Amino acid sequence: MDGIYNGFIGRVAQGRGLTAERVREIARGRVWTGAQGRGLGLVDALGGFYQAVDLAKALAGIRGEARLETFNAGASPFEALRKLFGAGADGARLVGSALRLAGQPAA
Repeated sequence: MDGIYNGFIGRVAQGRGLTAERVREIARGRVWTGAQGRGLGLVDALGGFYQAVDLAKALAGIRGEARLETFNAGASPFEALRKLFGAGADGARLVGSALRLAGQPAA
C-alpha cells in the first residue's frame, strides 16, 4: 500500500510541479472539492465530463466528433453476491464479510 501511495504522490508532484513533501502536506488522506483543489494547485480548471472530453480532444489534436466508448470493469464482489442471492447491498456485504471470516482460522 505504501508503494502505491508513494507512487501516486510522486506522479501528482511531477504532474503539478510540486515537491512530494508539499503534496503529502496537502493530501494527508483528505478529499477536496474541485474549487479547493484549484486553490491548492491540484486542478487546472473546473468543469464536467464534456469539458474534459473537449480538452482531451484539443490536446490530442482531434477535430470533430469523438467516438466515446463506455468501459465497465464488471460487477464488484458485493454486486455479484447481490445478484446471486437477490439480496440488497447491505445483505451482500454481510454475506461477503461472513465468507471472509469463515476463511480465517482465527475467526
